Amino acid sequence: MASPSSFVAKSGKRVAAFLFDLLIVLFAFLVAATIAATTGHDLSSFQGFAVVSIAYHTLFITFWNGQTPGKQAQDICVVSVDGQRPGQWRALARAAVRYIPLALLTIDWRDWVAIEAVASLCIKIFAVVLWLRELALLEGSPTRQTIADKIAGTLVVNLPAPEAHRAPAGPMFSATDEEFGTPPRNGPKQD
Repeated sequence: MASPSSFVAKSGKRVAAFLFDLLIVLFAFLVAATIAATTGHDLSSFQGFAVVSIAYHTLFITFWNGQTPGKQAQDICVVSVDGQRPGQWRALARAAVRYIPLALLTIDWRDWVAIEAVASLCIKIFAVVLWLRELALLEGSPTRQTIADKIAGTLVVNLPAPEAHRAPAGPMFSATDEEFGTPPRNGPKQD
């Protein structure tokens, strides 16, 4: 029997899927920011990018069987720890834990008073440490669960390879298929 770690997606596949999804999210963000700008709203910030990223990952993981386009390209998917499809809340928690630190990094602490500036700096340090810990867990953990995966209760696993086509058990023609010659007989008729 294969060990459970053989089903867990390798970190290289996860990083490749992340980069592929990042390109799609960047494009979606540019489209959303352009549309918002025509209506007088400004989305051109890291907070806006975080919102688009969270929405992208939540919607795809929820409604596309645990996959994003990047994960589908790498033949991996997100499942809950019990092996089921992740629900909407697991997908949202997973995406939020990953992208809220990005929004926290953009808080402009220079406009704040001294105590709030220290708090802002601590939040930024926490966000960087959180991302570094995510990378360390991705490489070092046997299940390769990041903090986002642990909070959401999910795993990223390899999808099984497609099986080779198998020939059918019976003949594949009917009495109306003339290209195969005369149809088979059922045996002698008995009166």
